[in-house]
Amino acid sequence: MAIGPLTGALWYAVAVASHVDRFGPPWKWGTLPGGAQLAIHLAIIALAVAVGSTQFTLAATGRSTRWLPARPGASAAIAASSFAAVDVAMLAALTILAASMPGRLAVLPAAAAAAASLTRLGLAARATRNCLTLRTAYPRIGG
Repeated sequence: MAIGPLTGALWYAVAVASHVDRFGPPWKWGTLPGGAQLAIHLAIIALAVAVGSTQFTLAATGRSTRWLPARPGASAAIAASSFAAVDVAMLAALTILAASMPGRLAVLPAAAAAAASLTRLGLAARATRNCLTLRTAYPRIGG
């Protein structure tokens, strides 16, 4: 979650530099290739799940733990997996756009955004593994 805003800003820079933003809001992106449209919409859904799960995890591990009989380890694993899904969807959209609109994508911002997403994929995989390991190691803690 910590590098999410930076990664999002890099993907936004790709859209602006490649003039994808001229298509309007995401629900008006009918002129984008169908696969890229689908990947972007899936990324938005995964992002909503990730943010919600992250908020739940923060609430379940903070002062409200005495009121929430939750499993924050599982919630944290869902959040990390959802962030990984966002990155996979955005990388898929980038690949589809690069194949269908050659020469229109800004190479430097796209490379930076792809590198940030690949880095976050590695971090998300490690965080998911750690959360699930903690959950099985300490089942009574709820973690």
